[in-house]
Amino acid sequence: MSLPIEVEVYVVFNKLTYIDSIEEKYNAEIDIVSSWIDNSIIVHPNQPFVYDKNIHWNPLLVFDNVIDEPVIKTRYEVKYLPDSKTTRVIQYQKLMGTLLESLEVHAFPFDTQNLGLIVTSLHPTNRLIFIPKQEYSYLAYKAVRDNQRWDFSQIISFEQTTYQEQTPYIKSNIYPVVRFNCLASRKSQFYIWNGLIPLFFITTTVFVSFSFDFSQISSSARISSCATTLLTSINFRFVINRYLPT
Repeated sequence: MSLPIEVEVYVVFNKLTYIDSIEEKYNAEIDIVSSWIDNSIIVHPNQPFVYDKNIHWNPLLVFDNVIDEPVIKTRYEVKYLPDSKTTRVIQYQKLMGTLLESLEVHAFPFDTQNLGLIVTSLHPTNRLIFIPKQEYSYLAYKAVRDNQRWDFSQIISFEQTTYQEQTPYIKSNIYPVVRFNCLASRKSQFYIWNGLIPLFFITTTVFVSFSFDFSQISSSARISSCATTLLTSINFRFVINRYLPT
């Protein structure tokens, strides 16, 4: 029985464009780089080698928490390593799409969310082993530039697990899973200055009507002032509703 193939994998979060805490999803552009040794490939020095995944071995990666129809662009590079006399295949994949994530808003607007990419394979664990390369994984600066609502950690962590398919009456395969995590902390100042403080001043203006001299104005003027403040508060609620709590 042959040993499982070791597949090194790391990710680069290039863009995090939209995080929806209510729908529990986020939009991202992520580079996934995986590589493995394939000595069945013979590379000649002066001849370019064209890799074909339908002919040669491939890890058959699956991104488990991606929804809808993502755009995935793939290219390959084959390198011969003279020191170890081995051939390494490098697979570059660019993922652009929407990903599901379990997001909590109980601590809003002081919450921290864990944005992840779940990578698995169609090969079971007896044929493939993931080797996550945390030292190569990172969050690109352009992913967080000009973002007014979120602060991001540059460190990408990972978790390795397995899952077993539930197939009745036959032996179920066990598949490798690696999850790459990026921490995002909500900028509470954005919501305090653009939501809580304006709403506080709008609400406190209702007390202005009590400063009127009742003997010099009619009761309808006081009611009109309170009604105007109430309508302003309701209108402001509709304006900021699209910012809450995403």
